Amino acid sequence: MKHEKLAQALNEISEKHIEEVTHSKKRRLPRWVGSVAAVLALVVAASCILPLLQESAQEDPQLSGGGTQPTSPLFHREPVTYRYLAAKAEYPKMCAYPTEEEMMNDMAPYSQWRDDQDKFHRQPEGYADSLEGYFAGLIPTLLSGQEGANAVCSPLNIYMALAMLAEITDGQSRQQILELLKADTMEALRTQATQVWQAHYNDDGLSKSILGSSLWLDDAAAYNEDTAKLLAEHYYASVFRGDLGSEAMNEDLRSWINEQTDGILRQQAEELELSPESILALATTICYQAQWQDEFQAELNTAGTFHSTAGDKDVTYMNRELSFGPYFWGEHFGAVYVTLKDGSRMWLILPDEGYAPEDILEESAAFLSQNPALYDSGYENTKNVQVNLSLPKFDVSASTELSNTLKKLGVTDVFSGSKADFSPIFPEEDGGCVSKVTHAARVKIDEEGVTAAAFTTILYAGGCPPQGEEVDFVLDRPFLFYVESPDLLPLFAGIVNQP
Repeated sequence: MKHEKLAQALNEISEKHIEEVTHSKKRRLPRWVGSVAAVLALVVAASCILPLLQESAQEDPQLSGGGTQPTSPLFHREPVTYRYLAAKAEYPKMCAYPTEEEMMNDMAPYSQWRDDQDKFHRQPEGYADSLEGYFAGLIPTLLSGQEGANAVCSPLNIYMALAMLAEITDGQSRQQILELLKADTMEALRTQATQVWQAHYNDDGLSKSILGSSLWLDDAAAYNEDTAKLLAEHYYASVFRGDLGSEAMNEDLRSWINEQTDGILRQQAEELELSPESILALATTICYQAQWQDEFQAELNTAGTFHSTAGDKDVTYMNRELSFGPYFWGEHFGAVYVTLKDGSRMWLILPDEGYAPEDILEESAAFLSQNPALYDSGYENTKNVQVNLSLPKFDVSASTELSNTLKKLGVTDVFSGSKADFSPIFPEEDGGCVSKVTHAARVKIDEEGVTAAAFTTILYAGGCPPQGEEVDFVLDRPFLFYVESPDLLPLFAGIVNQP
């Protein structure tokens, strides 16, 4: 198929998505539960939504220079020139968060920003309720068995990768993915994935949560144009086409991932490579940054020791009083959360002495499933006390091969050449299968806030109950963390064994 034909097909996207965002209703969700060839190459990484596809780079000079995506003050993104870009996803411009000076004189800018946020993020009530089961199965499987190493993942990023994989499969291959993602039909999953994408887009200068997607096609492959259009319409995919497996196209892929994730995972991206046998790739990304609601003061930092299984380590602790708590506890752990300006939270879960983070994965999952941060949740083991928090600055990253994890969770047929069904995208091909699934993520915290990113590649080839009015919550041994969105979906989850 000619590049021009593909671009024309993808540009026929409906504007109903914008209408959905404008007229849908959003609520705070129940707590998610943490527990989550020919060779076809699917590359999925942690980035933006609501794109409208433009013409090819050859027809629009802006696209070859990186497009017209609004630049957030939080990030500086250098323009990127792509060799194989056929159609570019255009992200929406958001109303910038007003400065304090602007709000002192007039609250209208704030009202405009608030209305804009509501327009982008409001989704139908209960739109992601079914994902609790998916996260419950995925997270413990991913975080267990680390043997003292750091572990970090983006459950939401992997969800988007699997949803796109479901789009290009059929039969039992698709059904296994639907069952893992707790979706009754492909249509229901497609709608939900679009809503998740829209609910987690933010680039207003106050914070950043950018989801991105792309479709990579080999010139020699005969593929279903309607499936390509679905990926563009519901997952906002930019389109690249050329000689998959060539070093030039590999460079475009790495550049796209680095652009979408602001280079946070540059080292991991450099290891990505599509083999010459690859005939298709999908890529999605998530890139996140938000400031603490109340920043940690650098002058309050202290030097201390972190007791890891690999031995004691000298670290820098950030210190802050959480004046009104709340402090939570379970049978074998204690927990607090720190709020970010975008409404997200970072949960910090400290196992009791004698327990490792892996020991309390299931218990902490049950705890989080009860909406403990919400005052109407009815969670009993909580108290509003002054929490004296000592949190080590950390920068943790990890790469994980997910094939065995997905097989354990019931997704098996896509890994078998005799069983995999990719007919929605390749009607005339059979015998292909997924040969490798790699997930990489990185989370960094400092006095100002949280910066994080993740990508997934799929190749077709504790504390005790408080006794007084103060609690010292010193994370000086391995602990769990979760970064959840304002919609209470897990953007990132991890174990800090060595900060």
